[in-house]
Amino acid sequence: MKLRLTVILSGQAYQQIELERFEVVRIGRAPDCEVQLENAAVSRYHCEISRHGGVLRLRDLGSNNGTVLNGVKVEAHGLRHGDVISIGKLTIQVEVEGAPREARGSDRAPAGAMTVEADREALARAQRRAEQRVQGVLRYEGRSGTRELALDSLRTVFGKDPAADIHVGGLFAPRLAAVVLREDFGYRILDLSPRGNCVRVNGARATDVRLAHDDRIEVRGFRGQFLSGRPT
Repeated sequence: MKLRLTVILSGQAYQQIELERFEVVRIGRAPDCEVQLENAAVSRYHCEISRHGGVLRLRDLGSNNGTVLNGVKVEAHGLRHGDVISIGKLTIQVEVEGAPREARGSDRAPAGAMTVEADREALARAQRRAEQRVQGVLRYEGRSGTRELALDSLRTVFGKDPAADIHVGGLFAPRLAAVVLREDFGYRILDLSPRGNCVRVNGARATDVRLAHDDRIEVRGFRGQFLSGRPT
C-alpha cells in the first residue's frame, strides 16, 4: 500500500509526501513527526494515520484546533482514498495507490466536502490560467552579485528544507518558513513558521500579505525586493 498526502494552502499544493512502508504516520509541528507541518494552527502532535493490514484510520491526538475529515470534526475515523483532512487553513488530500476512486461503506465521514478529484480540477484550471497572470520577479543579493528569480511557479517556498526554492539558514530557521503564491491578479506571501514570525514586508511583520511592486521582503536572513515584470 502506498499512501500519498498532498498539503494545500490557499488553494495551492506546496508539499507532497509519499509513504509505502509504515504503521503509524504522525502529523504535527514536532521534528520527529513523519509529516511535519510548520504552521501556527498545527499542534506539535496533531493527528496520526495508522495502518492495520489494509485499513487506514485517522485519529486526533488531543490537538488544540481539532482535526476535520471531509468537513466534519472527528476524534477517530476510518480513512480512505479521496478523503480530505483539514487542519486550520491547511488541507491534506489523501490518495491510496490502487484504491477505487469512490470509497463505500459506513466507516466514512458524511458527504458534502470537497473531493480529491474536485481539488485536482481546480488546480488544473489554475495552472491553465498561469500564462495570463501578473508576472513577478524577486531580486536579491547572491554570492555572485545581484540575482533575479522569476516567480513563474504557483508557489515559491522559503526554508531550510532541501526542496525549498530559496534556502534560509540559521540554527532555529524552520524547515518551511514562507511561501509566495502566484494568483490570478498578483502575488501574496504567507508565513508558514510555527510562530508566524519569520516574514516582514517593508519592515512590518506579515503573516498573509499581497505583494506590490517594490515591496521589500525579509524571511529570516534573506532580504529581497519584489518587482512586477520579467527578469532583466
